[in-house]
Amino acid sequence: MRVRQATAEDRDALVDLFVILNQESAFLAFEPGECERQRKNLHAMMEGNLRQEQSLVLVAEENGRAVGLLIATGSLMQRRRLSVHLIVGILQAYTGKGLGQDLMASLFEWAEKRGLRRLELTVMAHNARALALYKKCGFEVEGKKRDSLRVGDAFVDEFYMAKLLPLREGTAAPSPGN
Repeated sequence: MRVRQATAEDRDALVDLFVILNQESAFLAFEPGECERQRKNLHAMMEGNLRQEQSLVLVAEENGRAVGLLIATGSLMQRRRLSVHLIVGILQAYTGKGLGQDLMASLFEWAEKRGLRRLELTVMAHNARALALYKKCGFEVEGKKRDSLRVGDAFVDEFYMAKLLPLREGTAAPSPGN
């Protein structure tokens, strides 16, 4: 398996992967089948992330087949330029094999080169496997969104998690009010 930065040519395969991930997992924000109906919007989202300099899309492949992805979405706002929001998904057959750590390692390398300060995500509070991965990679729970999602007949909490990266040498932290 290998992890690489995705290109525009990967867009359709990544959207297909996203739809499959949605069918396999109860831990995504989409309801079953909803992702398939949102293909047009997913194409636009993926295309936007692939084109934007402040965003990153990684693909994990085995024999040329996409089996995992990581999307780091940056902001055009100056005040948020050192921060990205993450979405991570790996096909069930490939979980537990270190692929999540490989995706994170590639993300950390990219983030360091860009001088990013903050990597953030949300995760369903009962997604033990994802929580373990994120904590192992240095993410910390910063807060809880109570009853933020309705999954079937139950309300589900989400955790806000983030990892703060060291400031680049010679870079001063902004002072309050600046």
